[in-house]
Amino acid sequence: MISERLKILANYVNKNDVVGDIGTDHGFIPIYLIENKKNNRMIASDLNEGPLDNAKKELSLKGLLDEVDLRIGSGLDPYKPGEIDTVIIAGMGGNLIRTILIEGKKHMEYLNKLILQPMHGVEELRRWILNNGFRITDEDLLFENNIFYEIIVAEKGEKQEYDETNLEFGFNMLNKNPEVSKSFLDMKIQKIEKIVEDIESHGSSMSQSRKEQFKDRIKHYYEVRKCL
Repeated sequence: MISERLKILANYVNKNDVVGDIGTDHGFIPIYLIENKKNNRMIASDLNEGPLDNAKKELSLKGLLDEVDLRIGSGLDPYKPGEIDTVIIAGMGGNLIRTILIEGKKHMEYLNKLILQPMHGVEELRRWILNNGFRITDEDLLFENNIFYEIIVAEKGEKQEYDETNLEFGFNMLNKNPEVSKSFLDMKIQKIEKIVEDIESHGSSMSQSRKEQFKDRIKHYYEVRKCL
């Protein structure tokens, strides 16, 4: 059964998009799209045979094996330039997702939509997106299986102005679900408060200035939280 996280990712796909699902694993997103949106052409890829075998089994159980083109390979390598207009990359580090997009440069002019769910390194991924011909058009934040997941949807467009807060929290992500967002900020505050405690217990004189930086960040997080 598809998770809420994968369902949210799939629901950002437009009808009739030609979709590349990179790191498809069990093929849950292609299955969901075929069963619910009907008109998408799906190509699903993974780096290793094991996940593709899992996808084949799941697709076979649903009678959908002939509906999805399964390919093995790294990143965008298994795709021909212009073959897909929407790409989904989820469950990887932000730096790896960024590398996939950079190394797939020949594909970028043809891609209209990026649907991304980085596990970490979110700020630098947002920065890369905003400096490479895409605008962040939608975002989401959910808490599932004791993990916070940030979802970024970007589309081709004119340059989007941003600041450091946008890089860390997006443009509208925190407003999607204020209660989840408050918990997300509380988690960040607790992590930094622990660092400050460690500095106060064991820090050198050099680390004291770093402590003040962390305290300023905590203050900023509380200010952001008040706005929710």
